[in-house]
Amino acid sequence: MREFNAKLGKLEFSFEWRLTLLTLVLIPVLVTLGFWQLERAKEKRALAERHAQRMLEPPLAMADIMASSAADTNEQLADRRVTLTAKALPGDYLLLDNRIRNGRVGYDVIALLDASGYRVPVNLGWVPGDPTRRSLPVIELPTYPIDWYGRLYQPLGAAYLLAEQAPLVELPTVIQAYEPVEYAKQLTGLFAVPVAPFTVRINPRHPEAFQADWPIVNQSHEKHTGYAVQWFTMAAVLLLVFLFRSSNAGAVLRGRTSR
Repeated sequence: MREFNAKLGKLEFSFEWRLTLLTLVLIPVLVTLGFWQLERAKEKRALAERHAQRMLEPPLAMADIMASSAADTNEQLADRRVTLTAKALPGDYLLLDNRIRNGRVGYDVIALLDASGYRVPVNLGWVPGDPTRRSLPVIELPTYPIDWYGRLYQPLGAAYLLAEQAPLVELPTVIQAYEPVEYAKQLTGLFAVPVAPFTVRINPRHPEAFQADWPIVNQSHEKHTGYAVQWFTMAAVLLLVFLFRSSNAGAVLRGRTSR
């Protein structure tokens, strides 16, 4: 049986099974995508509000964070402003690969600052790379203690990796993504001192910052809401097309009772 016929008052329906099946599959998918975007909008709105609130709070001293158990509670510390006095040692940095800005290939530089007794990974921002990938940028930083300031950064989720990252055996080196907890363990063994299990994003106005115009979120909650509206609209249009294609609704609206 290829069609199912029904009648409701003046409306006559003839449901072709393939078109009906396709519609029944697609509409739930489109609606699900719409609600998923609404959930993402809610998450991004909460992140923006958290960031605005924590920017009003006084900065924390990194020494106090490292001396407390709060160092392992990233959710409580995320977006908090921090300060520390530390120095950069030659070659003690990581290069985050495949960071593209304005169409140019480059790297984010994570300096492993020496704060006398512990190390702090500080993302200094973006630097351009060699388009041919034959050479790496050479990073020069002050090797004497200075004041650093920025905010604690917590990624929204695990990074997508094309391949498993190799263990750290020497510095500097190129990595795909900085996994704070895992790399803190590896670097602690490498340096023989504790390494903070999070990263600090340097303040863009710091004199040692590179291109560090950090976005609060990669997409605003308004964009996610807009995407949700698009998915819901597509579902509604598909339903209307299906109903008009499978009935005499058009003829009824034009004043005729037959298809």
